Amino acid sequence: MFSYHNKITQIYNVKRKAKICSTVWTVIYILLFPLLVYFALFSAMAFDSPHISTLKGLSIIFFVSLIPLSLPVSIDLMWSSYVCEEYDKTLIFWSVPWLTLMFVFALDFIVKFL
Repeated sequence: MFSYHNKITQIYNVKRKAKICSTVWTVIYILLFPLLVYFALFSAMAFDSPHISTLKGLSIIFFVSLIPLSLPVSIDLMWSSYVCEEYDKTLIFWSVPWLTLMFVFALDFIVKFL
């Protein structure tokens, strides 16, 4: 009986934590979305450098536009996993935009210096 009660309490705590994290990250991502869209639009300034070819410039624009696109994907993944009661996945999916950001900066660095 005591073990069953602990397990229910533990599941409730994980559910509560997942809901709070999902709500907070959703609000943060909604507020960041317009700023990151403008950031992606300004990536076209990569063509201001005379040393960047068309292919490199277009690839930079494509990679940087992935950052704002990852925000709605992350919000959808967080809440759909929460609804499906997969709370561990919910706590992982908030990191999708941050992983995308690291991936884009790594690819941007590679593209600029190749």
